[in-house]
Amino acid sequence: MGYKKYSDLGKPKQNEAIKPNIKPNNTTEQFVMPKKLEKVLFNLESKEHLNKVLQKHRIIIVDTWANWCGPCKHIAPKFEILARQHAKNKDILFMKDDIDNDNSPHKNEVNAIPTFFFYLEGKKQEKLKYTGADITNVEKNLNKIIEFCRKNPR
Repeated sequence: MGYKKYSDLGKPKQNEAIKPNIKPNNTTEQFVMPKKLEKVLFNLESKEHLNKVLQKHRIIIVDTWANWCGPCKHIAPKFEILARQHAKNKDILFMKDDIDNDNSPHKNEVNAIPTFFFYLEGKKQEKLKYTGADITNVEKNLNKIIEFCRKNPR
C-alpha cells in the first residue's frame, strides 16, 4: 500500500475555496462527576459527610480528583470498574472527593492528585495512602485491607 502523492490530490479550480476535510468539533469536553453513579461511586461533600460514612462502612476508599487533572481523568474509569467489582460488598464504599470543592475534607492533605485515601473501621490508614494514576497500587492496598478484615471479622 503506497501513499498518495501531493500532485494526486488535484488542484482547486480558480475561484474555488479550499475546504478543509476536517469537521469542526463544537463540543467542549469536560469531565464531570455526577452526584451518584449507579450506587457504586459517591461524591464526598464535606468533613461531616465523611464522618457519617465512616460510622456506617468498615472500608472506605476515597479518590481525590479535580476536573482539570489529566491523570484523574485517566484513572476515573478504572476506579469505577474497581468499585463495580466490589459493589456487592456492603462493607466497602468507594468515594470521589473533588478538591476544588471548598468543603473537601482532603483538600489540605494532598500535594498531588489523584491521591487515594484508605479508611478502615473509621481510621485513616496513612501507610496505604497512594498518589498516582496506577490502579494496580490501589487494588493492592484494597486487597491488604480486605485480607485484614477476613482475618479479623467484626
